[in-house]
Amino acid sequence: MLGSCRWLASHLSRRSSLQHLSQHDNDRSTETASNAVKSRGFASIHLMDHAIRRWTAVSGLLIGIFASGTSVAAGQEPAPPPFGRDDKVDLLLSGHVIGVIPQDKGLSVGGSTIPTIDVRGTIGAGMKFDVYPWFTKKLLGAEIETFGLGGSVRTPRTTSGVGTTQGQANLIAISTMYNLMLRYPGERIQPYIGVGAGSSTGILYNVNIQSGNSSLSGNSGDWTFAYQFLGGLRVFLTTQFFLFSEYKYYVAKYSWDSDGTGNTKLKLDFQTHLVSGGIGWAF
Repeated sequence: MLGSCRWLASHLSRRSSLQHLSQHDNDRSTETASNAVKSRGFASIHLMDHAIRRWTAVSGLLIGIFASGTSVAAGQEPAPPPFGRDDKVDLLLSGHVIGVIPQDKGLSVGGSTIPTIDVRGTIGAGMKFDVYPWFTKKLLGAEIETFGLGGSVRTPRTTSGVGTTQGQANLIAISTMYNLMLRYPGERIQPYIGVGAGSSTGILYNVNIQSGNSSLSGNSGDWTFAYQFLGGLRVFLTTQFFLFSEYKYYVAKYSWDSDGTGNTKLKLDFQTHLVSGGIGWAF
């Protein structure tokens, strides 16, 4: 009976030990699984944090680019161009009144030169537009202008072996000229010189000219080449408003056709001094 009791106690002790070991193994398995879950959780959190950081960096970059574009679009000054380049140009618009002082020469009718003529000028007017770009340091520029002149032609009555010569006519000249300009770009005073070429339309009207057997009357027009030399001075009263005076030597050679037998031509070598003054605005 005592042996049986000892055997039973020993058996129960081993079973309890096995149960304890099993429980210990279960606890270790649970802890390992828990650690694995925690490791996976930490890895997920780490990946999520990395993704958030990348998204934040990309968003910040896009916001910076958008803000930069918005600032330029809002009118802020962009970054200066390379090499210190200045793309600005000086733009000048002006209007002026012209005094005409023509020379008395160069009238012929049907190939015969009339030796004595009186070419008179009246008042004229015009407009000019100048551009002085950065790449010439604003010293060399271009100018386009248009102006109109008035005048008249007179020939006193003379008698010679070929007959009687006399006449009169009125003249309007409308010109468009393209000038190459050189100036000193001072803040207040700007002297300048230039040379130009273009076209001129000469309208001769109220014509009544007789030269020998040739007699011309009526109106006629001619388009011809013209050229000029000029110089002047601008004085700025403000940073934009200026006054100027200018001298030109202007040349245009007109040739008017006539109706009727023989198509007698009337030619005028129109050479004149032009003195002008006006006002302008710099942009």
